[in-house]
Amino acid sequence: MLVAFTVFITARYTHLYQGHKEICETLDSKFVEVLSVQDKKNCYDVFSKSFTFKGWEKDMNSWLGQWGWSHLMVYAPFKTNEIWESKTKSIGVKLKILKGEYVAVRVHKDSLFQRGDVFKSVNDKTNLNTSLILYEGGHYTVERSKKLILIKARPKDFVWNDAVVIEGSYFKVPSFRGEFFLDENMNSFIKKLKAYNSDVLYLDLRGNYGGNIASGLLFLSFFLCDEPVVGQFHVPKNKGKGKAFYPHTVDQNTQIRVVNSSEFIDLKVPKSKFCYKRPVKVLVDSITASTAELVALALREQKQSSLVGVLTSGQMVLSSWEAVRNFPQGFSYSFPYATYLSAKGKEIETFGVLPDVEKNYDFELERKGLDSFIY
Repeated sequence: MLVAFTVFITARYTHLYQGHKEICETLDSKFVEVLSVQDKKNCYDVFSKSFTFKGWEKDMNSWLGQWGWSHLMVYAPFKTNEIWESKTKSIGVKLKILKGEYVAVRVHKDSLFQRGDVFKSVNDKTNLNTSLILYEGGHYTVERSKKLILIKARPKDFVWNDAVVIEGSYFKVPSFRGEFFLDENMNSFIKKLKAYNSDVLYLDLRGNYGGNIASGLLFLSFFLCDEPVVGQFHVPKNKGKGKAFYPHTVDQNTQIRVVNSSEFIDLKVPKSKFCYKRPVKVLVDSITASTAELVALALREQKQSSLVGVLTSGQMVLSSWEAVRNFPQGFSYSFPYATYLSAKGKEIETFGVLPDVEKNYDFELERKGLDSFIY
């Protein structure tokens, strides 16, 4: 038994080290070279001997964070699922802490909870935190419409996978995942846009981590009618290789082939079968990132759309995502290899996109189930 346990620990240690080595070799050969990082530190010294993937992930990301670049980190399976599949195992709510209270500001349609629920206790525990509420399960006491009610719930898989969700007076765009912008889904979106007849269209990019660049360009084609170039990537490792247009396909192999063959990549918006010409307001928050930030800034620069909310995350570079070999399925890492400038020369990386109208979550409005970015 002792021998078997020792073999298990040794094998796990070997898998951890091999995966760690793989990432270090990638950084040495690609990241450091591509982005001209001067202070080249020894990645191999960071390896954790704790024999836990969780401990290794925390240590590695702490070290990677010192470079100051977004899209340079490792991801546990649950985070990979959340970003690329919009999948979380929870009770189906998104929380904000307002005036010291945990409030449900977004709720999955299959959740037992409602927007505006204020969480008071979980299994009689009143010292709450986000993990306890989302993942423990059991008996929840929430305040709803100024009344305390008891709800029994358990975590399960929720897929926040609607490309565009109509919630009252706005369109929610939770992600720019490639499959959302295939022809059949785009046709559905055009139909919804044609039917929309309010004075102002709200596009909600809050909580949107980003996604496929081509998806962002396809989305912009519904609002920018003149096929403008909205920005440009610079790929330092391709110095002297000229310029190209970013492909309008969500096929990643095609995208990689183009990006690997040019120093400058122009992001031109394709022609759409329908273009929405009426005013648009864009809702953003501190989680709005990457392609979602690109889209928000392009709508401001090209359509004079007003941005409402708080400063976005400032995570806009072109990156490569890789699975970590030798690790359990779902562990990934990413590293940046191209920088971005908008059509008007604005950087997003580290700076973010500042809204025109500052709005944040308001406790009194949210507890009533109202969207405090609109009301």
